[in-house]
Amino acid sequence: MHARYRRFILIVLLPILLLLPAGAANWKFLKAAGELTSIEDIAAIQQRKGGLYGTALHPNVYPYKLELFAARSPEIVAIGSSRVLQFRQSQFNRSFANLGRTINYPAEAVKLVQDMLAIGTPKIVLFGIDHYWLNPAYTTAPDFRTHELRGGSLTPDAMMTPFRWLLEGRVTPETYRSFLAGNIPVAPNGEPLIGIQAIEDGAGFGPDGAWYYDHYIYGRRAAEDPGFQDTLRRVTTGTSQFRHGREIDADRVEKLKTAIGLLRQAGAHVITFVPPMSERVRRKMDSLGAAYGYAEQARKAIAALNTPHADFLDGRPSGVEDCEFVDGFHVGDVGIARLLLALARNPESQLTDVLNQEHLRAVIEHEAGHATSDRRFRRNGETEIDFLRLGCPK
Repeated sequence: MHARYRRFILIVLLPILLLLPAGAANWKFLKAAGELTSIEDIAAIQQRKGGLYGTALHPNVYPYKLELFAARSPEIVAIGSSRVLQFRQSQFNRSFANLGRTINYPAEAVKLVQDMLAIGTPKIVLFGIDHYWLNPAYTTAPDFRTHELRGGSLTPDAMMTPFRWLLEGRVTPETYRSFLAGNIPVAPNGEPLIGIQAIEDGAGFGPDGAWYYDHYIYGRRAAEDPGFQDTLRRVTTGTSQFRHGREIDADRVEKLKTAIGLLRQAGAHVITFVPPMSERVRRKMDSLGAAYGYAEQARKAIAALNTPHADFLDGRPSGVEDCEFVDGFHVGDVGIARLLLALARNPESQLTDVLNQEHLRAVIEHEAGHATSDRRFRRNGETEIDFLRLGCPK
């Protein structure tokens, strides 16, 4: 072989040949961690064995939640953004699924309802509507491409991701070697942990689709919003969910009407509500006056969409405390227990017979001031800390 060709082969192929064993090791690591498991299998495993699913690789929440809905065939569902993720099966005495984080703007509500009804029709739908969805300055996705990202596949970038995790310290060399040997930890209660985020941080979706913030609540990782400072910064600067605006978008109101209408036509009983924000955040928004001029219009427009409806943006009348939040605008499951009992006091809600009211009252009595009452995946010896640094007694 000509020397020039030998040099070419060495330059081009040698690095590839050297990387092949590393790539094979990364594939084995990701497979052992559950990052390559299909969402169909994940949903099925969770229904058989329980478990926590938290991927660090795939943005597949939307199709995963639909698989979960199909696997559970629930009578009751909660739909909305991440702000409804603390509704849990334990709060109900009928089958329940949490489809939170599937709706981030009104057009997506129509899409989710259509996709859900193509699978089945729940009897009761708890629809959390974020009032900022109606602010035209709150940008929305132009399409639904992320809905097709199901996970389970291995891209060239994903193949190299474990190396990045090692460099960042997210995964230790000991953990990497342990996974390659097939030693995957389970939760203290024996349930499986699927995905790096679930295994390493203890954060992810439970078998009912509710989210666990155990990594923050028990101090495994630093909270992202201590003192609500990050949320308050967004409010002041008008970024993310807190963009400033004066008027609402009438077309977005119509899309919400369409979503609710589809549910009703299918025979579902729809309960709408506006999720709460922490008192400190709400006060800051109010202090900026016209910057959030759209807010009151949005709340009135949402209230006119459906009966029964409840506006919990100010959670204080229901007893919600700032110490019961995970961050400035995500209330924990103790706060959700308060909201559910408040909703049940309205006879039109039809919730009286389907709520586990004894459990909800016990949660409020014993866990007031806490962000969580569900310790299903808590590690041995852990207790909730004042992770928000608000001076909350825990």
